[in-house]
Amino acid sequence: MFSLYTSLYNLKNGFIDWKGALENFEDFAEEVCVATTSMSEPFGYDAKTLREYAVLHPRVKIIVTDFSFDDLAFDGKLKNAALSICKEPFCILLDGDERVDVRHRVNWETIARTIEKDNKWDAAFIPVVDLFNTDREYKSIGQKWYLHKNLPNLNRGIVNFAKKENNKIDIKRSDTCELIYDDNSLVRSWCMNVTQPDLEYIKFIGCCVWHLGWLDKEKRLKSNNFWQKVWDNRAGFEVKNIIHSKEKLDKIEYWPHGLKLWYE
Repeated sequence: MFSLYTSLYNLKNGFIDWKGALENFEDFAEEVCVATTSMSEPFGYDAKTLREYAVLHPRVKIIVTDFSFDDLAFDGKLKNAALSICKEPFCILLDGDERVDVRHRVNWETIARTIEKDNKWDAAFIPVVDLFNTDREYKSIGQKWYLHKNLPNLNRGIVNFAKKENNKIDIKRSDTCELIYDDNSLVRSWCMNVTQPDLEYIKFIGCCVWHLGWLDKEKRLKSNNFWQKVWDNRAGFEVKNIIHSKEKLDKIEYWPHGLKLWYE
C-alpha cells in the first residue's frame, strides 16, 4: 500500500542516524525508495554505503543520481528522483531525522482511503512533532503533506508562487521540496486548513511524524551552519532566521508532550 521515499546524502557529517531511519521506514512501508547522488565529495561515499545497505535489506531501493549540490533545487530534485521509483498506490515522504509509529499504520491507511474516495484531494496533511532537548519535550507542532497518491502528475519541487527572478526562491513561502502538479501549482490536500494543529488534534487523527532534528543541539548547530550557505544562495541574500549559537538554542521554549513515543 505504501511506498516510503527519502533522500540521503552527506552522511559523513553525521547529522542523522540514517540506519535507524531506514529500519523504522522498513518496518512501516512495503518499500523504501532512497535517492542519493554519485557526485564526488562530499557525496560519493554515501552512494556506495547505501548500495551496500540495500543488498541486505530487500525492501530498500536505491536510485543514484548525478544532481549537483550547486543546483538551487538540489534536495527537491533528489526527493523527486526517489518518488519516481515508487510503485505502491500511496507515497509517504520522510527525512532521515524523522520517524513514524508502526503501531499507527492503520490510521495512515484510513487517511489514505479517505483521499482515495474523494477526488478533491490528492494528498493529506499529517502533523509533525518537533522534539526538542529530550524525546519527552517538543518545541512546536506543524504539518506537512507527507502522504499522497502515487500520480504521474505529482512531483517534488518549487511551487510557482515561490519562484523569483534569476531562479532564486522566496524562502518565506517555500523550500525546494513542495508537493506540486506539473504546472508547479500546490497539491490539493486534505486537512490543509488546519493551520494550528495541537496535541489533541494528533490524538484525534491518530498519527503523527516525529522530527528528531532538534534533539541534539550540537548537531542542530552543525546542520544550520551546513545549510546557511545553501539558503543564502537560493534566496539571493543573507538568511537571518537560522540559529548559530547554543545560547539562542537554550532560550527556545519547550513543553512536555505526553504522547506515547514511536519506540515504546
